[in-house]
Amino acid sequence: MIKAFKYLIIIGAVLFIQGFIFQPLMIDSNAMNSCLEKGDYIILNKWKTNFAENSNLEVRNQVLAFHYPLDKGEIEKKAIYVKRCVGLPGDSLFLQKGLTNDFNGALKFDYVLDDEANLIDEATLEKLHIEVRAKIMGHHWLLSLNEKDVEKIKEIDPRLNLEIILQNKDEYDESIFPSDMLHKWNRDFFGPLYIPKAQDKIHLNRNNISHYSKIIQEYEGHTLELDGATIRIDGKVATTFTFKQNYYFFMGDNRHQSIDSRYWGLVPQDHLIASCSRILFNIEKPLSKRFFKPIK
Repeated sequence: MIKAFKYLIIIGAVLFIQGFIFQPLMIDSNAMNSCLEKGDYIILNKWKTNFAENSNLEVRNQVLAFHYPLDKGEIEKKAIYVKRCVGLPGDSLFLQKGLTNDFNGALKFDYVLDDEANLIDEATLEKLHIEVRAKIMGHHWLLSLNEKDVEKIKEIDPRLNLEIILQNKDEYDESIFPSDMLHKWNRDFFGPLYIPKAQDKIHLNRNNISHYSKIIQEYEGHTLELDGATIRIDGKVATTFTFKQNYYFFMGDNRHQSIDSRYWGLVPQDHLIASCSRILFNIEKPLSKRFFKPIK
């Protein structure tokens, strides 16, 4: 009887730790590569959410887990995403060539490698730990590279030509938030977008209503109608709106392989789960150097 009671205490402690302090999660895409790789088994620090009411989560450029806001139903049952928080409440976010003002770490972008002399093969790229997306048009490779990867390729032979794939400035991409012709934004050139904080009172107009219509309706629980230049919230003409909670902007470190806030907008504070501290191991590469590696 005493032994059984001890086992119950142990099981209870494990469930408490998993439910309220730490939570394991496996990464299933390369959207955060180089920081995180597909197959990484990571630890979420849930105690920072439960015991500090998200105060420790408001750290610029930290890797966080959150519930995907576009899923329907209860927040806790929505899919879990892991991205880098590049925009905090009160920020005006602006992207130039896929870069924010203050974080230019080991980001990856898509490049075309012109290898007319056929100097490169898959074995060479695999040895250099370079992510191959495709081989196109005979001697062209589509690669996902960070700055160190670019230098590795340049060292192979000066005849190799690399060109980053960027959308043009002012090129309108309908798939990019807020999908509004008034804002000709794309994945590489985006903003400025003001990110609301709790108790912010923002003046609404035809130019910015597309930035906040989803927030007002889906996350703050109001009805919204547009009649020309007239905005109605809950049936009443509105020229301002006061936000109830903080909002955040997330992006993947693999800029051209990440579906993130550029595509689906801001994440409300009640969707945040936890910060991500360490990689336990990589399930696809169990003997790699990723064992208990810190997430930066």
